[in-house]
Order: sequence, then structure tokens, then C-alpha cells
Amino acid sequence: MGFYLTLEVPSKGYVGSEVTFKGRLTEDGKPVPGETVKILVMDENYNILDYDIATTNAQGYYSVKYVFTSPGTYLVKAIYERPTIPEWAKHAAEAAAVVATVGAAIYAVAKYAVAKKR
Repeated sequence: MGFYLTLEVPSKGYVGSEVTFKGRLTEDGKPVPGETVKILVMDENYNILDYDIATTNAQGYYSVKYVFTSPGTYLVKAIYERPTIPEWAKHAAEAAAVVATVGAAIYAVAKYAVAKKR
């Protein structure tokens, strides 16, 4: 199973209104607390316009609040990058067959439309 990251975005957004992006990080179905999740806001060409960082709580949930300043269609991406195993620990990790996933990033992406403020 391994790591699994979700991303939820609201169904609508308006310029100047706060929205919440949230999700959950699990490993083998169990919550992963205290880990960093990066949230990227990108244009449709995947150019990064802004980012934020969240920390997962005891149940593996994270959330960030964001305010869009102009209308358009955006891509919102959540990324969790597994910490790298220190050099001195690599032999033990290889013996446990963990090396194949060391430093691997997992992510979730959502397309999000923002309208002019009503």
C-alpha cells in the first residue's frame, strides 16, 4: 500500500474570498502525523504562482487557507516528500528493502476555477 495523499478543494472560489485546501496523509491506511505537506498554486501551464506549507495533525490531516487575487483556472497540488535516509543508515534501509522509495514524492492535483467577486 505505502503512502497515500489526498487533496480536497472547495467547489467554488471567488476573488478576495478565503478558501481552504485540505487533505490527509496515510501510510498503509494509518495516519501519518507531524509531516510537512507543500501546497502549490499553479497556472494551467504548471507555473508555480504561490505555495504554502502545512503540517499533518495526529490523524494525518492538513489544511491551508488561501485567497485568490484574480479570476482564472488554477491547478492546486499537494506534495509530500519522504525524508531522505541519512547516509549512515542506508545499509540498514537496503536490508529492509526500503531504498527504492527513499526520497520519493507523492502528490495530488486538483483543477480549480476562480470567478470574479460577486
